[in-house]
Amino acid sequence: MVNSAADEEGLGPVERGRKRYYQKDYAGALTAFTEAVNTSTGHLLLTALDHRAAAYEKLQQLQPALRDAKRMIDLKPEISKASPQ
Repeated sequence: MVNSAADEEGLGPVERGRKRYYQKDYAGALTAFTEAVNTSTGHLLLTALDHRAAAYEKLQQLQPALRDAKRMIDLKPEISKASPQ
């Protein structure tokens, strides 16, 4: 599905990515989530990594999905129930 600039005007990269993901435009979502990863910090960065991992998974790119999941755990170990306390 093609996204027009007018449809996405005013949306940040995470919101654009979510919209594209729900439209099943996983490649477009990946692009938007990558922009968010490159420009975000804190909770928004974790959100962008989580969503980007999901987009990678939908595109059958499992190694990059795993890499993003590991980066999330490195940034915030308490999000993993398997991490040592």
